[in-house]
Amino acid sequence: MSETADGDGPPAVRAALRRGFKLKLAANEDSPLIILLGWHGCKDRYLSKYGSLVSDLGYSQLRAILPSEHIWWPWDGGRTKFTRMLMDVLLDTGLCPRRQVVLYAFSNGGAFVIEEMYKLFRSTTKYHAVQRSISGLVFDSAPSYLYASTLHQSSVVSVRGGYARWMWPLLSAVVWLLVGLTLFMSGLLDGWRPTRRVQYWNWFKTVDFKVPQLWLYAAGDPLCDCAQLEKLIAARKARGDAVQSHRWQDSEHVGHYKRCAITCP
Repeated sequence: MSETADGDGPPAVRAALRRGFKLKLAANEDSPLIILLGWHGCKDRYLSKYGSLVSDLGYSQLRAILPSEHIWWPWDGGRTKFTRMLMDVLLDTGLCPRRQVVLYAFSNGGAFVIEEMYKLFRSTTKYHAVQRSISGLVFDSAPSYLYASTLHQSSVVSVRGGYARWMWPLLSAVVWLLVGLTLFMSGLLDGWRPTRRVQYWNWFKTVDFKVPQLWLYAAGDPLCDCAQLEKLIAARKARGDAVQSHRWQDSEHVGHYKRCAITCP
């Protein structure tokens, strides 16, 4: 395997590192590339645990984490810029179209990137080579229905580790204020058109992925509405997609690796 933290290593690894991504290449140059897309508040040390599972399977991996400010922001400029940068790395390094690619999205932090990818596939010809390389999608605790309470909970969990426990109630109140302000400004400036929540969910129901999908989720996940997600999975199946899914009763949000190894379509 090849991965560095100091700029040494193969050119593809260095190119990815310069743009904030972690690339680890398997010895077999024809091995599929698994792109791990992290969740809100994710750190690479957490995402690398999944990377270890990918390595054990003999696959190459690229780890990418959408910055939290792009998850918060109701407009897509930051998400689009991040996704363009990711796909430019895939093209500039020759990883696409040479390798098969599986996108593994954790929670909405990863699902937002997949959303932006498929929008760019429609609008930007040079990214068609990336789309042709994609052979499967994995959605882990994703997408989460965009309730205000979900954004609040995920935001508090992602930031409270840096604060003393006695400050958590105050932190929670501040996050609620920011969530409310963000949602209000989004509706105000968008002229009260269909909300981001509705647009996001409808997009996942109707987009033509063209590849098999694996959906992993838990019935008791407080950050991912199981009933809403199962309706979405049913809608994908009704479209004729090749869909597999697995539901746990009590597995953690983005914590299924504790119960099973990664399986790819």
